[in-house]
Amino acid sequence: MTEEIAQCDVIVSQKFHGCVVAMMMGIPCIALSGSDKFVSFFEFFKKELFLTTANDPKLARRLISPMYEVSTDDITRIRAHAREGLVYARDANMEERKAEISEQHEG
Repeated sequence: MTEEIAQCDVIVSQKFHGCVVAMMMGIPCIALSGSDKFVSFFEFFKKELFLTTANDPKLARRLISPMYEVSTDDITRIRAHAREGLVYARDANMEERKAEISEQHEG
């Protein structure tokens, strides 16, 4: 999927991770969702103008109007936040696993 995204000039997606991957690759992205995670993500990178819905009557114009560029700084921030999230998830998982093992040995 990542290889397919890399070949695109622009991404229009209802999927959060499709937007994240596109932006990490510097590919402009229009999100077809107003869910909190999309709003927070696009606000963080000051790209709120690229949040819309599938039934937006102006959607076609958004695709032909000049698109934004994803800056190198934005890409670096996306990757840093992704790494932080992975480290947090890994550490939480390891702590949970250690607690399970400890309970098994006590029981």
